[in-house]
Parts: sequence; structure tokens; C-alpha cells
Amino acid sequence: MSLYLEAKNPRWIIVALAALALAFTACKKPEEVGLNQAMTQGDAAVTVTGVELVRLDLETSSGPVALRKPALRVDVKVSAVGETAVHWDPGFSAGGATQARNVLLFAANTWKDGLSSSNNLSALSTEKYVYLDDPITEAVDIAPGETIEDVLLFEAPSSGTKNLVLSIPPRVFGQEAKLPGYISIPFSANTPDERAVATLGEAYEAREFTFKVTKSDVLYQRLKQADGKDAVSRDPLLRIDFEVTNTSEQAIEYLPTMLSGGVDFPALVDQRDSVQNRATFREDVDVVGQLRQRTTIAPGKTIKDFILFDRPTRGVEELRLFYPGKRLGGTGLVEIQLPYTWKNPELPKEFQPK
Repeated sequence: MSLYLEAKNPRWIIVALAALALAFTACKKPEEVGLNQAMTQGDAAVTVTGVELVRLDLETSSGPVALRKPALRVDVKVSAVGETAVHWDPGFSAGGATQARNVLLFAANTWKDGLSSSNNLSALSTEKYVYLDDPITEAVDIAPGETIEDVLLFEAPSSGTKNLVLSIPPRVFGQEAKLPGYISIPFSANTPDERAVATLGEAYEAREFTFKVTKSDVLYQRLKQADGKDAVSRDPLLRIDFEVTNTSEQAIEYLPTMLSGGVDFPALVDQRDSVQNRATFREDVDVVGQLRQRTTIAPGKTIKDFILFDRPTRGVEELRLFYPGKRLGGTGLVEIQLPYTWKNPELPKEFQPK
């Protein structure tokens, strides 16, 4: 159940902090502006348009990762206001971070208070993870007269932080710029939006699809053996039936749980975060009614399928299903909250002892 465990143990690369100090001459001091004000020097203008604590869902090649701790999102606009293109690179590939090379963030009232490693907020580098709401993921050249919008991610400030200072390296403003530009940002910690969670019978709305659990029940699952004989599962199983509807304008591909495809499998946990085992069968055993092959879902169309887990034990009252959007033809991490009551179902009549 790596999906759930990895979601609780994100792997960040924290940008190392090198020497931060810049020598300012007595006759020339850096400029500082505020939120929604353009820091303009040379060929560029940089504006902070918003800052908030957010909960991040990241995409990997094998599925999504949901981070437990919130991150600080800083939204910026960068404009090329001169006659020369602006090279925007907040530090995508830099090893050690300095004010001369990187966009840095500090918990301070103003740059005059002193900016150092002690009040620096580390930038979050997603490495092989992808933040889907980040419009710029590599260095770009902005043509004269053009503007881009970008998202910068940092560790969350400590409680009690009232102001932040964003440091823009001089190289962003052009070859003639010698000093960084500073943007002072009033900060009041917001409560990050909770992850979207749907319940039984409620559609979870993702970017490309909706996912709805239509039924959750404990039963003996009907099987078809390799010799063609009808059978049932040896033990009662938890069966979760669902529907996937393509809400995008292009076809999407559904990857059933019978196939790996290099994508994480769905995970089920109880109210104590204990992972429930997914029920599996030999390849020559057919789970009656369950999809076995990749299925293309046309725009506006719906497919139905189900997933099986070992029956949760007595004492379990609530379950949460985490389903990778990559298996449903899209992105994100679907979370469904389900009630649960332990029961001991009867065998289908044809399999009961004579």
C-alpha cells in the first residue's frame, strides 16, 4: 500500500542555503515594494499577487502523493518591460542558494532587519514530483512586452510570523542590475482548504473525471475458475462498486486493478489509519463482473467496475478509499469516506452444503 505510506512521508529536496549577504554601497540601497506593487528594475517588473498556505497534491510517474503538512504558495507576475528579453529562473537548477542567483523568501519586516539563514524559508523543490497548478516548471525567456505568471513554493512560516520579504536576484532585472529587489508581504496564516472528500453515493469531481462509489458491501464474490466452473471466494470480502465518468473533452483510459501498469494501486485504511489488504486472485481465475483490460472512456461516457478488499475486522467503523487518478484516466488523488459495519454474509444458495 505504498500510495498511502508515501503520502505520509513526502520526499522534498530542500534548497541548500549558501552565503546570503550582499555588500551594499553607502550611496545606493536596494529598493523595496509591497504586495501587488511592481518591483521594477532594468528590463523586468516582478509583482507578488498573492500568498497563502495550501495543501499540495503532487503527481509522479506511478501516481499521486498527498502531503500532510501545508506549504506556502507565492503567486508572482513577471513582465519584460524593457527592450531585452527577461530570463526567468527562480533557481530551478541551482545547488546552493544566494541572493545573487535565487529567488529567496525570508520571515522579516524589511530587508533592513537583516536577511540570513536564520530567517530564510526554504524553497520546496518538487524534483520528480509535479505540482499541477504550477504554470512554469523550467527556466523561460520572456519577450519584451510579455508577462508570465508563476507559482513559488516554500516551507510554511512559523506561527507568529507577520511579514515576509521576497528577494529577487539582480540577474532577473538584466546585466546592468547590481542589487536584488525586495517585496515586503504582510502575512497572516490562513487555514488551508481541507482535501476534497466524497462519501458513499457522492461524486468526487477531479480535473478530467468524476468518481462515485455506488455501493459498499461484504459478500462472497462470484468467480470463474480456469476449468470454467463457477466458484466463490473462500472468505467474505469487502466489495466497493464505483462509476467513472469522463468529464473532459478527450477520451481517457481506465486502468483496472487487475493490471499494474506501473501505477500505484488503490489503498483502503480504517479510522486508525491501518491499511486494509486488497484481495487478489490467480491470473487464471476470473472475478465475475470485474473489468480485466484497459478501457477507453469517451467524453461524457461512464464505466462501472468494482474493487475487492479482505473483510475488515470487527471494531472498524469507518473506511477511507484512496484511488490514484492515473488509474481513472486523469490526475490527483481521489478520497472517499465510507461507513462500515462488520457482518458475516451467507454463502449463495448454490454453494451452501447440501
